Amino acid sequence: NTSARLEVVQHFPLNMSSRALRNNPGGVETNRDQVIQIEVVGTCVDRTHREWEARGIKHLYMPHLPEWAIRDLAEIIEWLNIQWKIPLNCPEFQSYERLSPGIIKNRFSMSQWRRFTGICGHQHVPENTHLDPGNIPIRKIITDAIELREERTMPSTSEIAKAVAAQTIEHRTVTEQHTRTPIGGALTD
Repeated sequence: NTSARLEVVQHFPLNMSSRALRNNPGGVETNRDQVIQIEVVGTCVDRTHREWEARGIKHLYMPHLPEWAIRDLAEIIEWLNIQWKIPLNCPEFQSYERLSPGIIKNRFSMSQWRRFTGICGHQHVPENTHLDPGNIPIRKIITDAIELREERTMPSTSEIAKAVAAQTIEHRTVTEQHTRTPIGGALTD
């Protein structure tokens, strides 16, 4: 469905910390550590996906997001990259089923969290027990965000034609000036 769009709701201004991340007293700052949080409503749990599908409940399943949802997330990520200088990189995202709250190999340590800049999931944030968004197609989302950024910064065909024409005119003017060299204070052609 090419007309489908994600509904975007902003709960907090981007320069204000929110409260979706677990933040233990005395631990590393998670919510307040310059974090912009994007929540995608759906599921990354295969069992839940199958149950909802069997009951006819429309939903987004993170490992198999439709192209329109990937496009919309890429637009948000691209905007964050341009406006807030969020780097377009990410750690590995693992499927919900491969993760266990007690043993999460891709959860950041406190020092990794403090150093990281880019796109990550709840599964990466220290002190958190969330395992979402599972193996959302983050590399595809980021690749699409990069392509969108490049499309927006690429000049149009008419802009290129104008620039080439301007360079040609400028080149002719410079060339004409060079062919008119002063000899003894007088200009000759």
